[in-house]
Amino acid sequence: MRIRVLLLVAVLLLGASRDAQPSGLRPPVKTLTFAVGGAPSELDYWEELLRDFTARTGIRVELLRQPTDTSLRRQ
Repeated sequence: MRIRVLLLVAVLLLGASRDAQPSGLRPPVKTLTFAVGGAPSELDYWEELLRDFTARTGIRVELLRQPTDTSLRRQ
């Protein structure tokens, strides 16, 4: 689980770094999208983590729930 947290933080920071130096006329990033699947307790954990991230950074994160069954992902 610790690896997942570190990966999430890295992805969110990389996405947030685009906010510091926008290129061209693109507006700064204020919303990130994070797709994750898992058991309901895992999704509850991610939602809590993303709420904390938003509270600390002001960057909203949209959570996309992915199916846990790989056959459903291929549709």
